[in-house]
Amino acid sequence: MKDSVHILVIGDIIVDRYITGTSTRMSFEAPIPILDYKNEELKLGGAGNVALNLKHLDSSCKVSLMGVVGDDYHGQWVVDELENYDIDNYFIHVDDSDITNCKTRYITGTSQMMRLDKSPQKTYHNLESIVLACDNIKFDMIIVSDYDYGVLNKDSIESLKQSAKCPIIVDPKLKNFWDYSGVYCIKPNRREITEALYYKLRKRTVDHNDIDSSLDSLIYEMNKYHKSQYIVVTDGDRGMCWYDSEDSSYSYLKGIPAKLVDVTGAGDTVISTLGYSLAKGYSFEKSLKYSNIAASRSVEQLGCGYVDFSGILSEIKGTYSKEGELWHQQELENIRV
Repeated sequence: MKDSVHILVIGDIIVDRYITGTSTRMSFEAPIPILDYKNEELKLGGAGNVALNLKHLDSSCKVSLMGVVGDDYHGQWVVDELENYDIDNYFIHVDDSDITNCKTRYITGTSQMMRLDKSPQKTYHNLESIVLACDNIKFDMIIVSDYDYGVLNKDSIESLKQSAKCPIIVDPKLKNFWDYSGVYCIKPNRREITEALYYKLRKRTVDHNDIDSSLDSLIYEMNKYHKSQYIVVTDGDRGMCWYDSEDSSYSYLKGIPAKLVDVTGAGDTVISTLGYSLAKGYSFEKSLKYSNIAASRSVEQLGCGYVDFSGILSEIKGTYSKEGELWHQQELENIRV
């Protein structure tokens, strides 16, 4: 295993703002509850949360973040917060003509009452920064956290694939989904792969039989239009399925029971743990096992939960050492899509 690794995270930076309080009354002005303010907290979200996950996994991991923020209070907070966690912010572009992406959640107890979004109005495609970073810095892994807010497009993705000198793993959304063909690994969830397939096939109505299709059949259909070494599809507490193009095999990993509190950022936890483990030199199979455990622990925390890698290894040694959790299907018969 490598003693130290350097990981580049590229994507949409989001500020997650949490306003918490108590709610025991209804408003006379409208049929809505009143939230009595108690506290407010800001957290890094989106690609920022992926970068922060990496530092929580291993504080010695060198992390660089590439993205865009507005020239406003929340944008400055992002820059300062990255410095506080020793995350390299050299490739953060500050746009003085736009706002920072911010999602405000109003919470009472462990329940979310509503969410208010302030989204950027412009797109910023950082082609020059991508080439500059890849040509001058030796990264062990590149993680793309694409939330469809405009930091990445077809041209910047192509520039990244051509410039990168290390594996690229991607957590995609719909807009650029099919442009990531050819990366080392792409990791959609069940909803994202289903939406992408409907968009590709130009279907306007969703067939519930397709949504409930097995994960391997969704990957089988996706493979007709997308080629990457690994395709991983997550399915919440039901686990995940992945495809290895080298031997055309499908594998399954069961979900780990967890005391669910908040699923916010669970996908970020999976992609960051996967990227870190692979960068360190663990096999793809082991890296996914580590990611599975990390996700189950993160959803037990309110907001974006974090885990440390040494804790994951300790848990594996103590509880999840049986290889029976994982099984392979070298051949799938009667695949239905």
